Amino acid sequence: VATLRGTEPGASVFELTLAIGARNRGRVLAILARNLEAGEAPLRILGSLAWQYRRLWKVKEVVRQGGREGEAARTLRMDPYKVRTFLEQFPDAHLHEALRLFLDADAKLKGGSGGRPARILEDVLLRLCDRAQVNARPPSPSRGSEVPQPARARSLSNVRTITSGKQTRS
Repeated sequence: VATLRGTEPGASVFELTLAIGARNRGRVLAILARNLEAGEAPLRILGSLAWQYRRLWKVKEVVRQGGREGEAARTLRMDPYKVRTFLEQFPDAHLHEALRLFLDADAKLKGGSGGRPARILEDVLLRLCDRAQVNARPPSPSRGSEVPQPARARSLSNVRTITSGKQTRS
């Protein structure tokens, strides 16, 4: 089937973040491999992921300062009832550590530390998986406990794809 219809050249940074939040190491590595095989530059993958993490941080701040989860849902392009569970997978300590990992990986990728770029990214992604929290708190009865999934019926607007680095519009 993939031969006839082709394979998706890359996955969105949102899909990668979902896989990290779910601690799905296999999916994380598959997304990375698919993007690298499609010719995506390791620095672009790292930059897209750092962009998404900064976005998560901003959304968490909005919610923490009394913003509505509906606003966060619109920003993240997800079901409002799943936002809280999703955000809880990325506690502040995880976000701090992620930014440190991104900085270290950026230096290694740009400085030619002798490591293979794919291995450097794999290391960062697996460390992020280890630090994510799946269902940090039990969800309230009105909210589902499943890991949020991007909408399938429509394209995710304003979500960067790792392959293009551009924003898509629906």
